[in-house]
Amino acid sequence: MTSRRMILTAAAVLGGAWVLGPRVREALRPPFAFEPMEDVPGFQLLVTDNVTPAASPFAGLESEESAGRDAGDIGDLCAALHVSPASHAIPVAIFTDYNCPFCRTLNEDVARQARRAAALSLTWHEWPRIAPSSEPAARAALAAERQGAYLAFHRRLMRTQFQPNDAYLRSLAESLSLDADRLIGDMHHPDIDAALSISAALAQRLSLPGTPAMVIGRRVIVGRVSEEELRALIALENDAPSGCRVPDD
Repeated sequence: MTSRRMILTAAAVLGGAWVLGPRVREALRPPFAFEPMEDVPGFQLLVTDNVTPAASPFAGLESEESAGRDAGDIGDLCAALHVSPASHAIPVAIFTDYNCPFCRTLNEDVARQARRAAALSLTWHEWPRIAPSSEPAARAALAAERQGAYLAFHRRLMRTQFQPNDAYLRSLAESLSLDADRLIGDMHHPDIDAALSISAALAQRLSLPGTPAMVIGRRVIVGRVSEEELRALIALENDAPSGCRVPDD
């Protein structure tokens, strides 16, 4: 009984903290040690230990389609990172690779938080640079987006051990009621080339060392964080916006 009473008391204290206001909530948060990014004015950086490094740091920039784009060719950084965020929503950009084991957990946590909090605006950046199979998987996910099924396709690819060859991608597309022929054809659409190029240029501009990586407002978090830390990072941005939000009209 004593242990149960202690657990209930602790839960009540923690739950009540969210009612008491930002000062109490701040005291219960992890001590995030952000550092200013000298090369990216206005942005802050936090790097964890849970990072999958790139086989080639900027492999996406080495393709023919992206050869003419460099880190200074992305225009407005906020607009390129956070595509069409809702007014006053917290903008969250996620850089991911299907061969990144840490991405699987973090991506699910982020998607779950987005379902629970309508005030989040997610932008997914495919950044395939870990293994040769990363790029066809990324292209297939972006092709699925052209049929309105990006997140469903993304989640299935994250959970699979299959190589993303045409036969498997067709089977996956059909299982999600997508047009498989269109998906395979769209994988090399110019819009997909451009999306991969922009994401790679953003990764270079931010000097990302690996995946997963998130940008919440102007706070850059490299590596997987726990779901509790993720909630705290979102709450931190809500209490002390770092920028990149779209104001109401």
